[in-house]
Amino acid sequence: MKKIITALVLAMTVVGCSSDKVEAVEVEESKTTPAKLYMACTPKIQEQLKNPKSFDPDPLTIKSGFVDGMHIVGFKFYAQNSFGGEIMQQGICSFDEDANFLEYEIV
Repeated sequence: MKKIITALVLAMTVVGCSSDKVEAVEVEESKTTPAKLYMACTPKIQEQLKNPKSFDPDPLTIKSGFVDGMHIVGFKFYAQNSFGGEIMQQGICSFDEDANFLEYEIV
């Protein structure tokens, strides 16, 4: 990363800036990034558990996709079962094209 920044600074110094105008470009922020879908899904999954305080999601396991007009996000998490043992499970949520929550499933 440090080498890339150094190369960019060096390139800007060598080439120089020929224009004094700087144009602002508006970028629409997507509601359907995997991170945003994950953040919307985790509370839905957590509130369905027998012991919601034991909910320990693993954000490194996020998988997402777009299937049949729906955004799908899934992730693994640890939580206590009815017997108090901690087990790994998977939470899956589906959202419509506008990122509105549709349903969840715990596998």
